[in-house]
Amino acid sequence: MVIIYKRKRYKFEDVFEDILSFKNYLIENYNKLNFDDERIIEKINFVYYDLIQTEGIVQHLRLYKILPNKFGFKYNSIRQLQFWEERGFDKEYFDNFIKIEFNFNEKLLGLNINFDTIIKYKTTEYHTNNEPVCNTCNSKLIFKKNKKGYTILSCSNNECDSNKSNSHLINWKSFLPKDISDTKISILKNTLKSNNYNDVNFHIKNGNTLEDSIKIVSEIQSKNSKKVKNRFIVSKDNLRKNGFTEDEINDICKMPSMLSFWIDKGFTEDDAKKELNKNQINAIKNIDFEKRLLPSNIEYWLKLGFNEEESKDKVSNRQRTFTLEKCIEKYGEVDGLTIWQNRQLKWQKSLYKNGNIKGGYSKISQELFDKISINFVNIKYSTKNGELCLRENDKNYYYDFVELDKKRIIEYNGDQFHANPNIYDNESFPHPYKKKIGQNAENIWYNDMTKMEIANNNGYDVLYIWDSDYKNNKEEIIQKCIDFLNK
Repeated sequence: MVIIYKRKRYKFEDVFEDILSFKNYLIENYNKLNFDDERIIEKINFVYYDLIQTEGIVQHLRLYKILPNKFGFKYNSIRQLQFWEERGFDKEYFDNFIKIEFNFNEKLLGLNINFDTIIKYKTTEYHTNNEPVCNTCNSKLIFKKNKKGYTILSCSNNECDSNKSNSHLINWKSFLPKDISDTKISILKNTLKSNNYNDVNFHIKNGNTLEDSIKIVSEIQSKNSKKVKNRFIVSKDNLRKNGFTEDEINDICKMPSMLSFWIDKGFTEDDAKKELNKNQINAIKNIDFEKRLLPSNIEYWLKLGFNEEESKDKVSNRQRTFTLEKCIEKYGEVDGLTIWQNRQLKWQKSLYKNGNIKGGYSKISQELFDKISINFVNIKYSTKNGELCLRENDKNYYYDFVELDKKRIIEYNGDQFHANPNIYDNESFPHPYKKKIGQNAENIWYNDMTKMEIANNNGYDVLYIWDSDYKNNKEEIIQKCIDFLNK
């Protein structure tokens, strides 16, 4: 941790040379700790050494603001017993503090509400002729008399959300009339949107083109990801934590990849679709489809630091996000089955429509076979002379690529359809259609083994190529196939 002190940068250990100096700082700046409690002493020692090794920069005057998180404290309101207990104090201390600090009874009673009473919360004032109550839980509020009227301190209900959160939004909604709180929230929301440096719209507004704005945001996000993490980021999770509703969050987080983003900017629906299409085309230009890694690739998870076994599990879980069981659990047995079947039909139609599957073969397998077939004459595969068929026990077996002179077969296996053993275990059901007929990975492997044995019995050698291997390293797989055919 780097401390900025008197406009200069120092290492944490240079500012606080030992634990004693750090403890003295806490006594002076963060004194709501029981320094006689052994647990607190242990936490101080832990936090001291943790801050020495933590990356990031913080102002010396603001160091105390990151300490609750470092100490692992969960409670923020001094009016909660748990706040004091996790800081080393007992209930007796809490009771005495509440009586002295808040003078509970005096501030709950004795309000003199008249036609023009001024109620204040923080810097916001309003007039009322009724005694305000908490809008969140309908409990009485705690007030303090001031020169003009009364200042709202908090809600009298310890379990109220306003006492458990430091969010401005929750407190505005709890203590201010709805029209005033809505106005303040709207101003905050618009400020966040208009001054969000990570928003493409911000840079377009400042004279940049859409393409340049996208590049600027991309560079900013790349730099920010390497910086200190103790900062507020406009994300859905952070906005939820700060009390925004889902509608408000969706409004703030609209991006150029969403149709509603352009409609809100004044475009008609047709023009909005055109702008959306332009945005998608620009985004596609920046994607390297050959080198990109997706969550369905083991390498994607390995790069994130998971080991090989964990990466396989991640891929397996990723490929089971839409299952018949989950549909039934979510929508019921009848509707769930219908939704799942319709989705499978739609998926199958799209594969045929887009050319990814034609007549039982994958488009990418034919790409490979076209490349390796250049120097061979007597060959068979789907788009050239048709597939080889071997018949045994009244059953036909078709093979993807065959070189007839040397009797070589290459089988191009989809990871999901053929249950790649580098991804799936023997009891998993990687393919939804095969799961429906009760075929798990072990059954699939047995069927493929039977198919290979039939080829061997007819004098053919077989080489298996996995779809993910080819996509991730095309040149190496092409050479591997050529070497096999020439062997």
